[in-house]
Amino acid sequence: MQEAATVVDDVQLNDWSARVYGPQKFAGAGKSNSGLLVPLERRFASFVLPRIPSWIETYHLTLLTPLWSLGIVGLLFGEIEFTLAVDG
Repeated sequence: MQEAATVVDDVQLNDWSARVYGPQKFAGAGKSNSGLLVPLERRFASFVLPRIPSWIETYHLTLLTPLWSLGIVGLLFGEIEFTLAVDG
């Protein structure tokens, strides 16, 4: 980890930001979650997260996104077709 810090500190002077602002250390990437629904989100997460199997990784959920999207579009299209068939 020390190597990464020294790489960040070694700023090339031909970089425009180093010329304008001077060499600076990385301050860190802080996050704050201060939204309106934060209390509900935390309660939901504390309920759902222990029930998710440990073998499921984040990339599994990402890879499922197209399938869920196609399913939602298919359901909506089917509902529109059904409504047109009943009314027409």
